Amino acid sequence: MDAQGPRMMPRTGVLLVAGGAMACSQLVGLDELVADRDPMVGGPGVSIETSSGSFQIDATEVTNAAYQAFLDTGPSTDGQRAECTWNQSYEPGVLSPNAAVEAALDSACANWLVTQIGLGNQTRPVGCVDWCDAVAYCDFAGKRLCGKIGGGALQFSTNGAANSTDPSSSQWLNACSHGGERDYPYGETYTAGACADDGIGVVDVGTLSGCSGGYAGLFDMSGNVAEWEDACLSEPTPDIEHGCARRGGAYYNNSDELRCDSNAGALRGVQANTIGFRCCSP
Repeated sequence: MDAQGPRMMPRTGVLLVAGGAMACSQLVGLDELVADRDPMVGGPGVSIETSSGSFQIDATEVTNAAYQAFLDTGPSTDGQRAECTWNQSYEPGVLSPNAAVEAALDSACANWLVTQIGLGNQTRPVGCVDWCDAVAYCDFAGKRLCGKIGGGALQFSTNGAANSTDPSSSQWLNACSHGGERDYPYGETYTAGACADDGIGVVDVGTLSGCSGGYAGLFDMSGNVAEWEDACLSEPTPDIEHGCARRGGAYYNNSDELRCDSNAGALRGVQANTIGFRCCSP
């Protein structure tokens, strides 16, 4: 694997290999922690009404500064979801022991936050977080990793036969596609360079005006970094090796992989510099 991280496949949904509920009452609120450091803490939530229920989704991907603020509280790894009991650290680039995950470790993840913040990349999307790290952050923020409209997780399938490919079920897909009406967040036709795509590289969240949509106020739903979704397989392998959906494509992907309905995945425990996330509620 190269230093850019795992390469996603088009909507065929090929699963690639790379690289908890906490007591929120015991933690300072996320907005209070980072308001003076990072004005784009997932941005204000964008409210969406659907026939399946209403929800809010972060305007942008979670940033390096926002994730650092989460780590600064010293969050415990106790009390995570049952499928995350293996997760021993929320620190980007720190893996829990597993041969399948360690064999494809993304070398770019070492000292991720120290390096990124040192370079002044506070408002770029956080990378090198595994699926359980994303779940824990969203719980901390009083939200949840984007999943099923109405609550709960989605069924993920690499052959597309699952509700993670249904915009009436998936919060993330509904938001990106404007309820299934668009192939890309900004419209029905791919526009190279509208988002951080076509080799442009990762950019600060919310800074590309052409990458707005599927609903007003949403940014970077295509390109920049791919985003974890609460949609995983439950095959009889260790939980850390279950496949989970990653949405939206990353900056190096092609037009098929950058579609809202692109259906790709990675192992739950993978960490790559091209996979981040955003949160939803409720």
